Amino acid sequence: MVSGDALRLSDGQERYLLASLATSASNDGMNLGPAEVHDFVQPPILGGSVAPDNLRPNDFVVAINIAGQ
Repeated sequence: MVSGDALRLSDGQERYLLASLATSASNDGMNLGPAEVHDFVQPPILGGSVAPDNLRPNDFVVAINIAGQ
């Protein structure tokens, strides 16, 4: 489990939240709705890149359900 203290530090935000990737996507114009998250089009574990052009906005609940499959 990630402690709240880890997420207060920039290293923790980068490690657990990919903060710079989310910032890049936002800077590229990917705006999220209130219940949306950045979601990988092709997950990195299946060969997708960890890059803003491999992200899409997705409903949080849908993204979690798909990831769980």
